[in-house]
Amino acid sequence: MSALTLSGTLDQQWQPAFTLIAALLRGDRAAARHYAETVDSTDLSAMLVRHGVALALPAASALSDTLPEPLTTALSERQKRAAMAVLKRALTISMVAKAFNSARIPFLVIKGIAFATLFDKFSNREGADIDLLVHPQDRDRALTCLQGLDYRLSDVTPAGLDAHFATDHAVSLHRSGPWPMIELHLRFGYDDRQFPIALFDPWSHVTQVRIGNTDVPTLDKVQAVVYAAVHGTRHHWNRLMWLVDIVWALEDPDLDWQAVLTFARRLSVERQVMLAVSLAEGLLAAKVPAAVRAEDRQRQRVRPLAATLAPVLDDLPGGRWDLALYIGLGPYIRWLFVLHETGRAKFGLLLFLLATTQEDRDFLPLPPWLGWAYPVVRGLRILRRRLPRK
Repeated sequence: MSALTLSGTLDQQWQPAFTLIAALLRGDRAAARHYAETVDSTDLSAMLVRHGVALALPAASALSDTLPEPLTTALSERQKRAAMAVLKRALTISMVAKAFNSARIPFLVIKGIAFATLFDKFSNREGADIDLLVHPQDRDRALTCLQGLDYRLSDVTPAGLDAHFATDHAVSLHRSGPWPMIELHLRFGYDDRQFPIALFDPWSHVTQVRIGNTDVPTLDKVQAVVYAAVHGTRHHWNRLMWLVDIVWALEDPDLDWQAVLTFARRLSVERQVMLAVSLAEGLLAAKVPAAVRAEDRQRQRVRPLAATLAPVLDDLPGGRWDLALYIGLGPYIRWLFVLHETGRAKFGLLLFLLATTQEDRDFLPLPPWLGWAYPVVRGLRILRRRLPRK
């Protein structure tokens, strides 16, 4: 599944703006120049926002010989806005870190800008929010600190926090004005059968990155890459910036990929890491380290999974069942069960798929005594949705 093979087949299936972006990320200027002929600047702007990769592309000023002026203008405008948002996130993280440190609250900044900073890509990573992890017993103190920074709960009242966290792992907070959303996590939102958090143990290998003018704790590189692969796979890699994260990790000469694979194998998520690598290699021409190439059996196992997913990545929504609308319910269930390696993980997956979602509740609120009927509600909800273009 080489980049050339993928681009040669997928450019007829992807939307033109996505095809152009993928070519630019691969560094294929000739292909980008060709694809740019059919791309509208409005479509490019929308696709850049949707996939969050404007800052990962070359500067618009360096693409004047590749893109027509309307496209370079659209890219330039998006890059300027995204760069300002990065600075806002960095300032916010710095303020949060100082507040939490002053209150002696242990915390981690996970994903997004923290991941990018691990790989010296701070200024190239967009993101919609800031993800913070704290211990459950520090919840109220953390919320007090965030309220001191003018952040307020978005979707739950203070009185409803206990009920909220009984079924959810995080809560959203917002600040008025052009400030980033904060997601405060008390735990990772995975069934332990699918992703054994006790073995992952995010607090066991903490490292520091410099964000703004502050040292900030985050996952070490090995843990961060494994978690990025699991997180991206959970969302079916429907945002290209998550694959760019994997490309950065693959390009890092200091990352021990044998350690990444060993850790992933211990957690029974090696195929999810291999899926991430396969997509990054096939779509974005990432160079695969020897330690990964040596695992040929697993690479062969995930290639059909990557080939199934790749054609719909340009506009795949983020809902749990959206991929089923593209490839069919039966193929989707098989795709998931091949991806999960152990019987325990497959059982956890089954429970995850049957679990009630907020989308189900919003579609048809039911009294508690009818909660068992939500799988039926989900079927009705999915059937009523407009089938996607593919």
